[in-house]
Amino acid sequence: MVPLQAGVDLVFFGVQAPDALARLPALASKLAPAGALWVVRSKGRGASVSEQAVRAAARSAGLVDVKVVAFSDTQSADKFVIPLTERASKAKPRDRVRPRKKA
Repeated sequence: MVPLQAGVDLVFFGVQAPDALARLPALASKLAPAGALWVVRSKGRGASVSEQAVRAAARSAGLVDVKVVAFSDTQSADKFVIPLTERASKAKPRDRVRPRKKA
């Protein structure tokens, strides 16, 4: 596993068991303010990790869900981001957009 540094724009995280969801807070803390975390899991009734479990864990980590896609025939992926209201507090001064002066 590759250690992540702060300010990551995109993370794909594959989960095969519910206990893996415990890593979401640590992964979320490494995201850039406008970054995204995709959680890839098996789909269907026999899946060991449900969509509801993924969503609950991500929300507990301070993220919001914005998209669910079929990653493949056997996998689904859920996209999570930092809420807009929280992004400004996580942005570094150089990352913040400054309004342009009118001419």
